[in-house]
Amino acid sequence: MADLIKTYYLEMLAPKPALKVPFGRVDIKLEALQHADASINQQMYLAVGGAWGWRDKAGWPLARWQAYVDGFGDADTLPDTPIERIETTVLWWRNEPAGYFELSFKGSDVEIRYFGLLPHAIGQKLGGALLSAAIEQAWQMGARRLWVHTCDLDHAAALPNYQRCGFQLYKTITE
Repeated sequence: MADLIKTYYLEMLAPKPALKVPFGRVDIKLEALQHADASINQQMYLAVGGAWGWRDKAGWPLARWQAYVDGFGDADTLPDTPIERIETTVLWWRNEPAGYFELSFKGSDVEIRYFGLLPHAIGQKLGGALLSAAIEQAWQMGARRLWVHTCDLDHAAALPNYQRCGFQLYKTITE
């Protein structure tokens, strides 16, 4: 029997500015992509998620990635019109990509779809500040509910980091 994996679903229903974590460095830059660029999303997904077993989009061709970042979702059958808006932000540290996050907007419900650091940036005290930036961006762009999920396969600091930044657990699934 395969090992069971727990997936944790967390949400935030109002901004919590007192819990914001600043970067506190001058060698950091956040770049919110102004135009959907499937190659960047694909590269970041593979580079960040490789160590954590992200596989659901690993084999996608670039054209499928483009449909995803254009808002057509990640289901096998694509809808006729976009169903969401994907906003991607890349973290630059020392002039190199260090992490990213994707926000999926469906009305005023916003999911932090993908979030993480590249291997060379892990352990550099960047995760909490990057998460704070994602949270702040979501609220500034009109979120009324912000949610995220993580699982036992993700970095051990993921769940505590989400909770430290103000997310509350609302559901746990074991599969």
